[in-house]
Amino acid sequence: MRALLWVLRIVLFLLLFTFAVKNSAPVSVRFFLDAAWQAPLIIVLLAFFVGGAALAVLSLMTMLFRLRRQVAELQRELAHARVGEQDASEFLADDRPHNEIGTSVILTKSPHD
Repeated sequence: MRALLWVLRIVLFLLLFTFAVKNSAPVSVRFFLDAAWQAPLIIVLLAFFVGGAALAVLSLMTMLFRLRRQVAELQRELAHARVGEQDASEFLADDRPHNEIGTSVILTKSPHD
């Protein structure tokens, strides 16, 4: 499997290298205000590919930070829920009677009994 992967990598490299050699003619990229940049076509293509990849990574970073913040918030909620669960298990382990709101009721004899 590794050998097949290396063969595919070499074939892809050779295809890209051949593409680069065949597209080495100089081109002129015109910007605003009559600014121009002259470079081989493959360099222009590579520059715009790298620029697009960088913009894609930057746009994904905002989502990544938002998701990390959400994970941290959910982990805090889980920790609070676990603490509450431990309190509830201690509450249920208590063999004294409890009223509706969960506080222990202390049974005493009334003086009128």
